[in-house]
Amino acid sequence: MSAPHIELGERTFAPQSWFQFAADYPDQAVPFVGKTSDLTPESHALISKINGQVNQGIDFRPNLGDIMEPWRILPVDIDPKPKGDCHDYAVTKRALLMKAGWPSSHLLLALVVAPEAAGDHLILVVRTDLGDMVLDSLAPGQTPLWWVRHYQWKKIQSLDDPNIWCEIKENA
Repeated sequence: MSAPHIELGERTFAPQSWFQFAADYPDQAVPFVGKTSDLTPESHALISKINGQVNQGIDFRPNLGDIMEPWRILPVDIDPKPKGDCHDYAVTKRALLMKAGWPSSHLLLALVVAPEAAGDHLILVVRTDLGDMVLDSLAPGQTPLWWVRHYQWKKIQSLDDPNIWCEIKENA
């Protein structure tokens, strides 16, 4: 079995689009460190509900190749559904969980290469007392532990400040 939590390595550069996102949504870039969030049946149900709500509430639209395409928090309860890519899914899930009371220090955006995605793919990692869970637009309805998904891990937000990103140590 792999480690329950992703081991963060050295500091690295944040994705370029993060800076525009932080300017557009300053409340999302404020550090809020909280204790490790307990994974209870209620909190797992909330994580699953938000993951499913966002995965179903946004119609996928692939990134048109612009590496500086803005990341957007999209409304998931309107008709017609908004269109977005993996970045929009991940930041929307993070915003909804923060609104529900989860600290940003336990809602970490991570850049990975997924076998089913063409190129870089943004996901949300939810840090709990039982392990890091992955909320991924490519795995609807699932919140597996981080090591279950077969990604090439590239970088992740730090636990202390969402504006700081770190390399990911290979501990799988």
